[in-house]
Amino acid sequence: MFCRNCGTSVDTQAAYCPNCGAPLAAVPTPDQSPQPPPQAPPPVYSQPGYPPQQYGQPQYTQYPPQDAPKPKKRHGCLIAFIIVLVLLLGAATAVYFLIPGLLRPYDLDIRTSQEAYDSALTKLGYTKDDAPTEGQQDNYKYVYGPVNTINIRMNSEEVTSFMSLNRPAYYPLKNVQVKIASSASMSGGVSTGKSSFATPVFLSAKMLPTSSDAPIEVTGTIDRDYVVDSLLGGQYSQDEIQEAMKSIGIVKLIPDKVNFYIKMSGRIENNKITSLKLYKASVMGVAIPEKYVDSPDAYNIVSGAINMLLQDYNERSSAYFVSIKTSGGEIVVEGQVPSSLTRTPNPS
Repeated sequence: MFCRNCGTSVDTQAAYCPNCGAPLAAVPTPDQSPQPPPQAPPPVYSQPGYPPQQYGQPQYTQYPPQDAPKPKKRHGCLIAFIIVLVLLLGAATAVYFLIPGLLRPYDLDIRTSQEAYDSALTKLGYTKDDAPTEGQQDNYKYVYGPVNTINIRMNSEEVTSFMSLNRPAYYPLKNVQVKIASSASMSGGVSTGKSSFATPVFLSAKMLPTSSDAPIEVTGTIDRDYVVDSLLGGQYSQDEIQEAMKSIGIVKLIPDKVNFYIKMSGRIENNKITSLKLYKASVMGVAIPEKYVDSPDAYNIVSGAINMLLQDYNERSSAYFVSIKTSGGEIVVEGQVPSSLTRTPNPS
């Protein structure tokens, strides 16, 4: 190397110049110039259709953004299912001709008797054969007689006996009791007003005039599969039903036979339900919360089911109800009903 002061060539290990005595500092040669630190090559992001990793560069796979978690499925319809399970029989009771606690239903202290059953048949002008003791309804042919025009009154014992006695083994309702109040009760409930199966109308109780219809209380046991398969078309699984039950405070799975209680009022006019009011209901001894009983879903399902049953019974037997209402502790029925029912086994 050379001295910076005088330019004399000096040994690379010398600390001072032998010519002028100036201190020496290493002067880098061109090939010894400091180099910047090496930079890591940028990562290569591979996507479908791009070449594989090259030149030792790290490779990362870019994944598409994950979808946001799907919201939990709502079960508004299943809540309605639980409601209809306990309300539907009460609806059917209002048109009781239509369908040929925890351990037991709540006792309304209404008893059945052969005398009350015979009295109901006489008032209806109706004769029935002996109910089948085995098989299912599809195993039998139902033949109805010509219709009779009626305008009758029946008390709680007559309605209860008609609903309970001489019923086939496959009949989905058991241990039925019907109690008709002697006067109107306006505690709770919202009326639908006049409605049809296709276009129900929902009104607030504050918008409606006072009803003169006395409420009906109904208890009994209903077959779960009848509701699920026949009335709801089997569209819900038992797991979905269980989830819906938990949402309203019922934790046990619905058993094969379900005890229920319902208090309701309303009337049939020109073969359609009108002025329906739902007061309270329970299933397996557990009260259904008022917000579900007193809800548009409940009225939609119950009124729709009644109208569907009325239409079906009319098509099968030509029955037509001008009016069904309560008065003075009795049900008043005006219209046309079949004069007889005969069931014969279908050919095998």
